[in-house]
Amino acid sequence: MTTDTKLDIDYTQLKQRLKSDDAAAAREAERTAIDLAGQGSVEAAEALAGVYSEGSAVIARDRIQEFRYTRRAADLGSAFSRAWLAHIQRESGDFGGALESARLAHEMGVEFGTNVLAGMMLAGEGQPANPLEALQLLSESVAGGTNIDGAMMLARAYLEGRYFAANPQKAYDTLQPFDPVMSSMIRRTDAAQYGDYLYLKARAIAEGARPAGDDTADALFACAVEFGHEGAADVRRRETLSGLQRAWDEIARFRAFGGNWKMFIGTCRLASSELAIDRRVLFLVSRDGSRCRMEASPLARPAVGRDYVVVFIGPQAQDVGVPCMMIDPANGKVCKGRGDTLTRAYKGNTSYLALLPCLALWGLALLCLSSGGLFGVLCAAASAFAAVMAWKAFTGGYKRALGAAIDFLRRHGGAFA
Repeated sequence: MTTDTKLDIDYTQLKQRLKSDDAAAAREAERTAIDLAGQGSVEAAEALAGVYSEGSAVIARDRIQEFRYTRRAADLGSAFSRAWLAHIQRESGDFGGALESARLAHEMGVEFGTNVLAGMMLAGEGQPANPLEALQLLSESVAGGTNIDGAMMLARAYLEGRYFAANPQKAYDTLQPFDPVMSSMIRRTDAAQYGDYLYLKARAIAEGARPAGDDTADALFACAVEFGHEGAADVRRRETLSGLQRAWDEIARFRAFGGNWKMFIGTCRLASSELAIDRRVLFLVSRDGSRCRMEASPLARPAVGRDYVVVFIGPQAQDVGVPCMMIDPANGKVCKGRGDTLTRAYKGNTSYLALLPCLALWGLALLCLSSGGLFGVLCAAASAFAAVMAWKAFTGGYKRALGAAIDFLRRHGGAFA
């Protein structure tokens, strides 16, 4: 319980009444605090600045009043209010006033004031930028072991390399001493700050810093994601997509019908669907506005207006292809195209490439049969078997590639949507 013995005021109770749901009690406390602040009470001025900054059930947020009573408390000697005044002035664009207040707060030993001052010196607000002095101020302040905000500013500077060569190890070593404090307290009271702390440590390791203990970049990024850090989530998404892209690249290239082929992935919206006698014609629009069509079974029922992951096939020597199937990323349902896709991709008939060796072998089989005898029958059977195997060899790469693509995209298609 905090009591001003001179005025015999219980300020803890006054603060509680300022935030009360009872309108009469809150307004009475507000009038009392205003009167006490006018008489020179630092605590009353700080209580008013706090309630006007955050607002309550009765008293609305008021930036003007927050500034007024923050300045009043600062003028009455409150070191923290001087630092907070610098913050308010900086946010409002009063860089000259903010710089003066931040310097005073720094001289009074308020870490928050040092951070505001360093931030303004780095940004060149109120005076020409002076990054080296700013970082020296932060380095000296961080050495005390309590200025975690300053440590994160300094670590970010080491990682960005804007003012000197990037030094991930320095960034990591600046943050590591704060690990016990962050793990035990900040993670419970400020999840966003803890997520940012983990993200900076993870970045430092990912960029070459030698970690202490069991720290790994992957684990720290994953933990930062749990605490809602968007930057860490972006890193994880990029890493996941990169890994999936490598896996897809292994599937995408295949050989069939005597040629080298590859598959492409694209996201297309089904613009319209037309039913013909023996097929359904699907009209697709890609994200870059290009259009294509795919013929499917008449029994197919894809939803018009929905986005699908579409697989295109074309020659490896080209960067274009024709759609051969599309997959709904929401449920993994596959809609295969009809017809000879490779023929349309090649713009010529590919079927003959497989038929020629088969016809040659069947011709040999007929020749053997015409010669008669058991030997001729055996030769004919062997030729027929060879023809079947030749067909499978020519078409097998295509079928295997499509099967692998379907399995892959059913599991991971959403990442490419």
